[in-house]
Amino acid sequence: MSVRDTLLDLDLSPIDCLYRLQRDQNNARRVLYVNVTDISILPEDTRTSNDELVRELSKIQGWDGDWNTVTVSKLDSQVQCFWNNFEAHALPKENILGQYPFFDVLDLRIITRKKLRVKYVNNGSDGFGFELPWIATEINVYHDLAREESTLAPRLLGYVYEGPERRVIGYLLEEISGRPAALVDLEDCKKALRRLHDLGLVHGDPIRHNIVITDSGPKFIDFEDACRKPSDDSKGWNAMREGDLRKLEKGLMDTSNNGQPRD
Repeated sequence: MSVRDTLLDLDLSPIDCLYRLQRDQNNARRVLYVNVTDISILPEDTRTSNDELVRELSKIQGWDGDWNTVTVSKLDSQVQCFWNNFEAHALPKENILGQYPFFDVLDLRIITRKKLRVKYVNNGSDGFGFELPWIATEINVYHDLAREESTLAPRLLGYVYEGPERRVIGYLLEEISGRPAALVDLEDCKKALRRLHDLGLVHGDPIRHNIVITDSGPKFIDFEDACRKPSDDSKGWNAMREGDLRKLEKGLMDTSNNGQPRD
């Protein structure tokens, strides 16, 4: 029986780590989740390197078995494993909007990381369970902009899923070409941001790396902090819009690496 595991993603803290791996076994593929509750279980030089991590984890008795999730803990100085003791995460059905196609995450080619969670071809986002509220917010925004036929953001292309049960874990956007916004683009970005406000949305985090300057003008990405216009608070809405514009100017003046994409 041939088994090959590949690290897809990780969420590492000083005390624990959650891993997401792809298993290729007998011409079949699936995603595995490994929750290491005590990071000292793994030697430091194995925690983020694919080959070393897989080599270390494969020492666990039962590793090659039929499982999808496992919690690895240290109890009384002994390492213990709890197989399939938690469910792999999924976006709630009420957050799956519109009639968009679905894409298997294992069919997507990784090309770059636009931010921590954005890393698949055609742009997009997937993540661990704790990130689902942010992903749901972004899906809502991209869907609303699509219904308005707005060109202020990339088009939502569809949903990303895992497993035969098609658990939705993220989304895909159209690929766009451009550069991060700069201070010289301030007036164009202000006009674009006001158009976004006219649609009843504030961006929430309009820093330079969340605005792509394209041949057709500025396009916004990363809507995880976006908010909708309150239905009965015009003063509050005015304050939200003004705050968004102030953040824009401050964000374009900031030449640090805050929010910079990482490959």
